[in-house]
Amino acid sequence: MRDVARASGGVYRLPDRQSGKELELDFDGIALLGDGALWGVHDPERNVGPGAFFACVRFRPIGGPAGSSTTSTCSSSPVAGGSR
Repeated sequence: MRDVARASGGVYRLPDRQSGKELELDFDGIALLGDGALWGVHDPERNVGPGAFFACVRFRPIGGPAGSSTTSTCSSSPVAGGSR
């Protein structure tokens, strides 16, 4: 994510499914990183399966109010020949 943001001048663009708009975000850091065994602590409603990893990434909205932030959860699961 950091590399994607750097490649676009420090802006990470993320579609907002609720509003239909594209959010312009500034990468703030990794808030939480874990494997699938810890996922239930983060989100007890879903199961990512064994061998999966996830990261909660913190962003600041560009042009947003001071002190505001948003978090996006990214996961990676093993599949035949690699991961997705």
